[in-house]
Amino acid sequence: MSRLRNLPYEDLDFAKVDHHRAIRQGFPEVVFGQGKTPEQIASIAATVLTRSDRLLVTRASVEAFEATRERVDDASYDETARCIVVDRREQTVGLPGVAVLCAGTADLPVATEAAITAELIGCEVERISDVGVAGLHRLLDHLPRLRQCRALVVVAGMEGALPSVVGGLVEVPIIAAPTSVGYGASFGGLAVNRGSHRHGMLETSEGVGPGGRQVAVEDDSSWVGGDYASGDVIVLHSLTIHQGRDNITSDRLRLSADYRYQPRSHPVREDSLQPHMNWLTWKSVYEQWDKDDPVKYYWEDWDLDVVKREQ
Repeated sequence: MSRLRNLPYEDLDFAKVDHHRAIRQGFPEVVFGQGKTPEQIASIAATVLTRSDRLLVTRASVEAFEATRERVDDASYDETARCIVVDRREQTVGLPGVAVLCAGTADLPVATEAAITAELIGCEVERISDVGVAGLHRLLDHLPRLRQCRALVVVAGMEGALPSVVGGLVEVPIIAAPTSVGYGASFGGLAVNRGSHRHGMLETSEGVGPGGRQVAVEDDSSWVGGDYASGDVIVLHSLTIHQGRDNITSDRLRLSADYRYQPRSHPVREDSLQPHMNWLTWKSVYEQWDKDDPVKYYWEDWDLDVVKREQ
C-alpha cells in the first residue's frame, strides 16, 4: 500500500516528485537545477531513482553534483552542459538518426545538454559542432550525413541563422534551439535580460555606459535579442534590464534613440531635463534653430515636480 501511495507523486515538502511521468511520457521527470539548493537537488535526485533507472538534472552546479553523489554514487557530471546524469539501463544501444548541430563553440553548453537528453531518451546521437553560417563550407561537408538523419537539433545564437539554412537543405524535422549568446543581428542591436522586469526595483551602482548606472546580473541569466531592422521600435517594461550590443559590421553603424515616458504629474529628476550624459548643452543643441521655435525649452511652461537625483 505504501508503494501505491507514492506512485502518483511523492511529497518532499519543498517538491512533489512526479513518479508517473515515465508512464505518461516515456521518460522520468527532468529536474531543473537552477534556483534549487544542492541539498534539495540531491534529495529530489535520490527520490527519482527509487522508481526510475534514469536521472537528468539540468542547470546544475558542481556543488549540487557533489551533494548528489553523496547519495547517488553512480551519478556523473558533464561540466559543459552542467548536467547530472544517472543511467542504469542494461540495454543502452540507441536508435540511430538524430544529430545535434551547433553554430559555434559558445553554443556547446546548450547543444551538449540536448545531446545528453536525447541519449537518455534512447537515441543514438551524432554531435556536430562549429558549423555556423559564417563558414558555410563547414556545414556543407556534413550534408550527406544530415540527409540520412530522421531528426535534427540545431543550436545557434540570438540570430538563429543556422536552423533556417539547414531547413533549406534537408527534409527532416528540425528542432531550432536559439541560445542567449551572440549579438542578435549584424547591427548589434539591443539585448534584454529575460524576465528581469519581474524582479522589481534592484539596487544600482555606478556604470560606465549611457545613463551612468548599472545593476548586478546573474552569470547564468539569459540575454535575448532579435533580428532587428532599420526603423524597428522596441517597447520595454520600465524595469527591464537591457544593454546595447557592439556594432559588428565593418561598413555600417547602428544609431538608436532611447525614449522614456512618464505622466507629467509624476516627479521628474532634474538631470532628466538635461541633454543625455551632459555631452552637450541646450544652448549648443538649439544653436541653429529658429529663434521663436515653440519646441525650444517647451517643458519650462509646464508645472513640473522637479527633484534632485539621489546619489
